[in-house]
Amino acid sequence: MHPQLQPLSQKLTVEWDFFRGTVREHPSIILETLYETLGMKALGGCKGPPQYTTSVGLWRTEEAQEAGKAADIVVSHGGNQGADPGVLTRGGFARKVVPVLQAEWGQQAKATRLDSCLDFHGGFNLIRDGMNEMHEQRRIARDAYGVPETGQSFYLGSKKSPFRCRLYQKGLKELPSMAPEEREHFWDWTRLEAEWHPRSNEQQRAMLMSPIEVWGACAWGRDLLAWVAHLNPPKLERTPRMDRTAEERLAFAFRQYARTIAEVGRERAHELLEQVLTGELGPVTRDEISPRVRHDLRLPVRH
Repeated sequence: MHPQLQPLSQKLTVEWDFFRGTVREHPSIILETLYETLGMKALGGCKGPPQYTTSVGLWRTEEAQEAGKAADIVVSHGGNQGADPGVLTRGGFARKVVPVLQAEWGQQAKATRLDSCLDFHGGFNLIRDGMNEMHEQRRIARDAYGVPETGQSFYLGSKKSPFRCRLYQKGLKELPSMAPEEREHFWDWTRLEAEWHPRSNEQQRAMLMSPIEVWGACAWGRDLLAWVAHLNPPKLERTPRMDRTAEERLAFAFRQYARTIAEVGRERAHELLEQVLTGELGPVTRDEISPRVRHDLRLPVRH
């Protein structure tokens, strides 16, 4: 039986609420395109993901920038071993930014995280009970936080899972920051949201998806959306992982253990490499390797 829920707006719609990804384009062109297309009013340096050396924020108003509010859009570049520039945005601006990225760089961009949401008047307890039932029947991990007075949150899915849903009382959480005339209409605002981290071989395809299609990345996510909103997203057909060549696997191993090799000592790196390639590397003595590196390598120790 489907729940009877009242959408927050006139029509129940599934919309973007968060985007993080990369674009294979010069950062100045990305910034200029977003700034002009979305009618942003301010631009300047800001805090961004730690893997990049430089981040530039875009704000909808100069007042927001001057007040120190978080940027509506963040474009980052530099560092990170020559990676493509990153784009991050959340909330209402995600709904504006993602279509621009899809139109301008659909084949040159990748999505590393996508959040898709639905908003209702009330219905928190009803949806939570349904999610609890899914937890019991399918053994899906769950978490709950908060209190009714200031807003509760209910999570379905593991923190480490690529797909996770959260249900929360957004109106109560944001009530202190609402204008007095808004509180009467939005105090019972409830949001159901899916967070998806596509696998590396799915990020290109994820970039071109719609908000509804995100829910198709997980079987129980599809069922939850169908129950709550009578919507049936298509099932995400998984892309098989490509077989790597021996050289690619070796390069991956070296990247993974680069720090370990450096800790063992540069003077021994060439010797160790030869022993790995010839199969001569056997058990390592305690005198040859530090305890921390031994723990990282999980190597047997000869006494």
